[in-house]
Formats: sequence, C-alpha cells, structure tokens
Amino acid sequence: MEAPTGIVTLVFAEAEGQSTLEFRAELAAAGGFDVKSSPGACMAAFSAAGAAVRFSLEVQLKTAPAGLRIGIATGPAIVEPDAATGRADYFGPTVNRAARIMSSAHPGQTLLSEAARAAAGDSADFRDLGEHRLRGIERPERLHLTLPREWQSREFPPLRTLRTVPTNLPPQSSSFVGREKELVDLSALLDAPGARFVTVTGGAGVGKTRLAVREAAARVDRTPGGVWFADLAEERGAEGIARAVADAMGVSSAGVDAVAAVGTAIEMRGPVLFVLDTFDLHLPLAAATAGAWASRAPQAQFLFTSRARTGLAGERELRVEPLERGAAIRLFADRAREVRPEFELGPENSADVARICEELEGVPLAIELAAARARILRPSEMVKKLGQKFQLLRSARKDTAARQQTLSAAIEWSEEQLAPWERSALRQLSVFRGGSTADAADAVVDLAAYAGAPGGAAAARSLVARGLL
Repeated sequence: MEAPTGIVTLVFAEAEGQSTLEFRAELAAAGGFDVKSSPGACMAAFSAAGAAVRFSLEVQLKTAPAGLRIGIATGPAIVEPDAATGRADYFGPTVNRAARIMSSAHPGQTLLSEAARAAAGDSADFRDLGEHRLRGIERPERLHLTLPREWQSREFPPLRTLRTVPTNLPPQSSSFVGREKELVDLSALLDAPGARFVTVTGGAGVGKTRLAVREAAARVDRTPGGVWFADLAEERGAEGIARAVADAMGVSSAGVDAVAAVGTAIEMRGPVLFVLDTFDLHLPLAAATAGAWASRAPQAQFLFTSRARTGLAGERELRVEPLERGAAIRLFADRAREVRPEFELGPENSADVARICEELEGVPLAIELAAARARILRPSEMVKKLGQKFQLLRSARKDTAARQQTLSAAIEWSEEQLAPWERSALRQLSVFRGGSTADAADAVVDLAAYAGAPGGAAAARSLVARGLL
C-alpha cells in the first residue's frame, strides 16, 4: 500500500523481550503502512486514527500478559524516501511526539496525544490522564490511555514522563508559625496503615486550611500521582465538587459525568493526595464523591478541612484549636513586620501585643487581621479599639477570599452555612457569656418552630462539632 500523506496517525510500538515483526499481517489488514520494523520495535502510519487504535489494541492482546509500549500521535508529517532503502519515511514534530509518547508508556499501555484522541472518536474507551511534559517537546501534552476491554482493571505505575511538580497547591506567601505538634500529628494520621480519609476540624479562622496545605506540600515529592487542592467554598452539589477536583488535576470534565470522570482519572495515578477545602458545606455528599473515588483508587488519600467530621468509614480526625500564647504573639509580630518592616517586639509593646492576642483568643485569622493594622496603628492604639473588634479586624488585601477579609465576614459566612434551627440555637445560646451546661441549654433553647429540630443540648453539641461554640 502507499504511504499515507497529509494529516496522518503514527504508531510507535516497542516490545520488551518480544518481536514486533510478527504483527505485519495485522498491520496490513488494519490498513496501516509499515514504515520501519526491527525485532523489538516498529513504526506504522495510518490515514485513520480509529484504525490505528484498533490495531494497537489487537496487538496488545496478542502479546499478553506483558503487552507492548505504544504511543500514537496525529498530525501533519513530511514523507520522503529513505536514502538507504527507498521506502517512505516520516519526519517532523508528529514523529517526535509519537516516539516520546511511546517512551512514556509502560508495557500494556497504549497512549494517545490529544489530537489522536480527538481523531479516534468512539473507536475505543479512553481515559484522560491529564497534561504531561515530554522530553524534547516544549509544551505539555494531554495524554489519553486506552486498554483492551479485558484489561480494564489493570493498574500501572505513573507514566514515565519528565518529572514535574505534580501539584496545584496554592503558594504560601507568608511564613508558617507554630503548629509543630499538629504537623507531627497530622503526618502520623496520614502515614497510618490504611489511612484514606483524614479531616482537619476546627472553628472559623483557626488555620485548618493553612495546616493542611503545609502538610500536603511536604508530601509532593513522595506522592507520584500528585497532590491536588480544591477549594469547595463556592461549589454546589456532587457535580460541582467533581468539577473542582477535575480542574485541579487538569482533567477535562466538560459534557460528561464529572464524578465518574474523576474516578476514572485517579484510578491510574497510583499514590495521590487530595486536599478538599471547606468540605463542611458538602458533608451529605462525602460518600458519593470522595467515598466513591476511594473505592476505585486504593492508593488515593483525601485530606479534608471542615468544621465537622465527614462521617466516612475509617475517617481520622485532627482537631485544631486556637494558637497557644507564645505562637500567637510570634504570629502577630511576623505579620506586623510584613506591613511595617521595622516592627519589633520590645518592652514598650510586648504587653499590648499579648493583650491583643489574648482578647482575640488565639484565633490566627483574627490575629493576622489585627497585625495588618500595624501599618497605621501602634499595638497600644489597637488595644483601645478592641471594643470595636469588627472594625479593627478588617483586611485591605485582595488576594484572600471575601469571607476571610474581616472577622465579621468569617463569622457571617459560617453562620450562613447552618440550618435554620442551628442559626436560631446559636443566637439563643449567645445569652451565656461563660459557657453553659447541657441542662441550661435545654432550658433556654426553644426550637419548637422548626420541624425535626433536636433539643437544646443536642443543638449545642451540633454547634460545638461545627466549631461555633
């Protein structure tokens, strides 16, 4: 047959300890052109991507159980006769791309470029493996995997692509202060045998996200499948959660069942860690999202930040409390120096800083907001304004979420996530200035107007679990 020209689909195959010469008959029957072959490798050209995929899957089965390493790319190519043999040979970027994709595969894997996947249509089932860097190719390439139907349950190591930093963790522009014990405890929870779900719980502004991101960043180098962060504060429903996770991984979820697409994507990633932030908004969906994904990907771990536990089987919890006095003072001083570099703790201001941190109950968000005022206020002036905390604790930064720019916004946002009976209970319990007993809560809280609402003591326990009492 004549060599295909124009837009072609090139197939590179390599066998470890096997010969590819025996597949010439299958190649001809599939409409492929034998560009060059050797005992351990072959290059073929097709005018149709679907035919290239079907040929590849057929020869994979013939080499079971090991399989071949196959790379497929579609695009324009230059066709010229080989100087030695006179046979048509191919040159250009598409040739290089197909060869690099093949080099990224493990035996048994057939990998396709984005263009090849699009051209292949519905000729087979495909899995989107996200973007990867290939040697000698400047831009990352989105790779897709196809397997024979009989091999759908096979697992493979991470692709043999160039090492990249497999993470989208948000960069941290400020120093991390304190939490030494919490970091040790969180690391131990994640390292415990069988740990799949770990939840960092605590009240608004206590530093759950910062702690989780800090620990996750320390795991990037030892998590080949990547460490991925998804802020779920603005998402709605299981599809919203899944699309946020898919976006984090760089996996397309447009026009498909996003929950299923994420499950398929993480099956092939090996060890992978997801940080799912503000998951307390989605607790009823834990089983349908993270729980379902974990069942498909036995090496996946999920680190949640939430005001309450997710309730997933095997969940481990780390409760985060406000900072102790010394760490709170260090945090204030550090953040004050960010806006006023000459700021130093000394005899003239240390008592005032300690008073500020004490009045703010060691809550990191509140301390950071107060320290940001050091640009225009001395600590002694801040102490005088502690009676108007909500005016004092206001940030001018634009790189933080709206709910974190004022203390009142953080509290208001937390309250908005409550059920109506929980909001009512919170307001009624505010009459207690120094805490209360369960009996006192039962006596004061009246939720009769809310169908299905619990008693006062149970309502108080619910608010404690959410970090609001």
